[in-house]
Amino acid sequence: MVMKMNIIDLLLITVTMFSLSAGQILFKITAQNINGNLINLLTSRIFFIALFIYGITTVLWLYVLTRIPLYKAYPFYGMSFIIIPFFSYIYLKEPVYINTFIGGILIIAGIYITVGVK
Repeated sequence: MVMKMNIIDLLLITVTMFSLSAGQILFKITAQNINGNLINLLTSRIFFIALFIYGITTVLWLYVLTRIPLYKAYPFYGMSFIIIPFFSYIYLKEPVYINTFIGGILIIAGIYITVGVK
């Protein structure tokens, strides 16, 4: 079964990847705030927001998979290796190195080659 991806499909995948990345940033903020304490985790609003985002994103991903074969959709997960360092730099003040940009370019090229977006 060959299915051609359209702009809606690409938009849905992009929203999914950005949502997953936002969830990861919220998980990191949670980890920084709980000090290894389970009670702090279970009372953290940020943690539950992250879980909510992941839940909604999972439903969105399932919808994406009704429209696109997995072999075409899954390579886009590589976008998270670009989005998360960008978010980490902005929201967590973590450093980003030139290798991140070089790797990002290679990931984008890999997605393009793998999926063959036309």
